[in-house]
Amino acid sequence: LIWITMVMVFTSGCGTSPATPTASQVSVADTPSPLPTSNFTPTQPPLEIPTSEPEATEIQPTESAAVILLQGKFEGADQDHTGAGTATIYQRADGTYYLNLENFSVCCGPDLYVFFVRKPSSAEYAELGEFLEISSLAAISGDQDYEIPENTDLSQFKSVAVYCKPFQVIIAFATMN
Repeated sequence: LIWITMVMVFTSGCGTSPATPTASQVSVADTPSPLPTSNFTPTQPPLEIPTSEPEATEIQPTESAAVILLQGKFEGADQDHTGAGTATIYQRADGTYYLNLENFSVCCGPDLYVFFVRKPSSAEYAELGEFLEISSLAAISGDQDYEIPENTDLSQFKSVAVYCKPFQVIIAFATMN
């Protein structure tokens, strides 16, 4: 385009009106191309968004729902070991049990485990007494579930404890009622 303009100025001379370029002087870039057209037509009307809130439906409990057997609130074993949340033991319709920790948190520690303990509460390792190891702790915070081994006699255990194996110390416990 610049070359064509310079040729036109050079050939027409200074001060005279520029000559109209001939067809051979016009480049492809100088000719506008037609814009592409679309043959698209929507086949469905636009989606209408409802303006009212959907109605809430109440879920009716079923016979297969789990039943709460025991429950307790976590507390820290001492000022250095803290714990919070709720421990709940459920029985399913099939007779199996599981432990649910809800809104749960404990201070951190290595190699933490969940134990069922025969005593109602115990902060010292020497007082731990007889226990049943349920599982390694999945996380130091958040809701979590643990399967309870079959044939566990829950009447033999009075509390749930979070226990640090390397240091042999209870971090937190929940007395179950």
